[in-house]
Amino acid sequence: MDSPQHQLVKSKFRRICVYCGSSPGKKEGYKTAAIQLGKEL
Repeated sequence: MDSPQHQLVKSKFRRICVYCGSSPGKKEGYKTAAIQLGKEL
């Protein structure tokens, strides 16, 4: 059986916006986190 975090859930949201900053930045961790978030979405 799938764990609760891997089950698909119908959401009310049809779109989302994620603000990732206005410049490339200096912290590689932010870029890595943004890439991971995109994969999860």
